[in-house]
Amino acid sequence: MLSTSFLVIFNFFIFVHFLIMQRVYERLQSSLFSRFYIFSAVFTFFQMQDLPIPNELLEFVEEDGAYTPFSEPIAYIFSNMIKEYMRAIEILNVNENNDPDRIPKGYTKSLSKYNKIATAIENEMRKQGYLNPKPLVQGSFLLSFCHPDEKQLRAGRAKKILTPTYIYLNKLLEQKNKRAGRDWIDKWKENERKITIEDWNALTNFLAFQWCSFLKISNAKDLIKRVKCIVKSNSAFYRFGFKLFRTHGKLFGDGSIQSADNNLVIHFGKDHSSEELFVTIYKNGIRTSVDKYLNQKQPNNGTPIELYIDEENFLYFKLNGNEVYKTLINKEIRQEIYMLAWADAHEYQVQVENIEISY
Repeated sequence: MLSTSFLVIFNFFIFVHFLIMQRVYERLQSSLFSRFYIFSAVFTFFQMQDLPIPNELLEFVEEDGAYTPFSEPIAYIFSNMIKEYMRAIEILNVNENNDPDRIPKGYTKSLSKYNKIATAIENEMRKQGYLNPKPLVQGSFLLSFCHPDEKQLRAGRAKKILTPTYIYLNKLLEQKNKRAGRDWIDKWKENERKITIEDWNALTNFLAFQWCSFLKISNAKDLIKRVKCIVKSNSAFYRFGFKLFRTHGKLFGDGSIQSADNNLVIHFGKDHSSEELFVTIYKNGIRTSVDKYLNQKQPNNGTPIELYIDEENFLYFKLNGNEVYKTLINKEIRQEIYMLAWADAHEYQVQVENIEISY
């Protein structure tokens, strides 16, 4: 029979062995879990990078890899979706006003409100298998859509940040029968986007044909729909107008503003002999008619000018709110549009103010 002391010692060694094996098992389990977690996190990171941008957003974000969310269409679409989200789930203690255009009380610069939305997006992405979406969607990012400051306007963002935000907001808004992503995209396309540019002081340009001064107002992305401005001049002889022509066309022809390619020059002005304003048109370098006198003088506060092109490419030219010319143009000459001022062999000064361009 084994002695009592031997049994005590034997049981002690059994107990110590159990503790050692338990510790080894725990460390092994922890190591395997850590490796699995790291693998999952890395896999999720690359998976999130590859999350495709929804097709309806591609036309607004397909340019370069580094992307800032403050382009006009993206800021418009996402800020309105965020407003709609705030109204839909009433996380900001808003009143019961059902006006669909009501700005939520929480649509302020308070970061906490946007952190709530970011947390909701984060939780939804985790449900879909993304373990760590937080670096991609943050409240400050959502806030910057709605209330960007100068520092944020210069900050680069990755396009991948847009996708989880859009997917989550779009899904929730559709479920609640609210205006979702496609609705705001369509509304953006319907609205004219307006910009204003600095006043232009057009002076005699001795280096150009007809001493013409010029300013390009078109861009490569958007076709201009409307240009409005105020034209002032104390010069006894001057011309002001627009030249429209196609990409790679000619701003100047052989010795003058007029060129034989596909273009339109439309301008108004005055001569030494009269204070009465007149309008003149050239198509493809050919004058369409004699000067059309308008029986009106330049107002003391300047002449309001409007150039408008509708969806069917009918062009309208207005002075002082009155339509003085209308014609159907070829769409391709909308690609390049310049403001022009000149006075042939005379010196001049033309001040162009309140320049507003709509796309």
